[in-house]
Amino acid sequence: MIRGADFQRQKTRRVVLTGGPCAGKTACLLQLARRFPGKVAVVPEASTLLLNSGLPNPGESPANLLPGQWRKLFQSKLVALQHELETQFHELAEHSGCPLVLCDRGVLDGAAYWPDGRENYLATHNLTLGQAMGRYETVICLESLAVGYPTLYGKHGNPSRLEGPELARQVDALIRIAWTGHPRLVQLPSHPTFEGLLDQVAGVVKRLLA
Repeated sequence: MIRGADFQRQKTRRVVLTGGPCAGKTACLLQLARRFPGKVAVVPEASTLLLNSGLPNPGESPANLLPGQWRKLFQSKLVALQHELETQFHELAEHSGCPLVLCDRGVLDGAAYWPDGRENYLATHNLTLGQAMGRYETVICLESLAVGYPTLYGKHGNPSRLEGPELARQVDALIRIAWTGHPRLVQLPSHPTFEGLLDQVAGVVKRLLA
């Protein structure tokens, strides 16, 4: 059996790619893995895994639960899943010598969907703001098309997307608030073409790899 200590390790850094609905982050991550082979590992979005599971979405309220109880339970399980995915992918990346782990959203994204605000979200999950932000070296935040190019916004790109344009703009703003204070927060505007957006994000990743 090969033990962890027998692997050739190097420091692997963790980066979040986040943003409002229809910002292009998931599509960008797929292309970044191909553009930088062996250099980046992509952690899939935990919320998409849960939303595609057949369970009620967080906006629904099962009859056996009080209003809002399902949303909080859903988000709490999402945080736990996100944490575990990040940990396992990070360990594999370290063992393989991959220098960068790109996360499709991070643990603070949940604060944007938590009904009682960021501080309550952190306290509920036994986290400090420093711990939550310290998990990631850099946060790249993309702007939703609903903000920059509302006529291009649509639900067709992601069958799990729940938000209409107005709600998407609200979520976009809440995600930025959730990550406010991170020392390496990179905010990128939306772009009318995917190729243009990808070039912007790839430029940031290339600098991180340099």
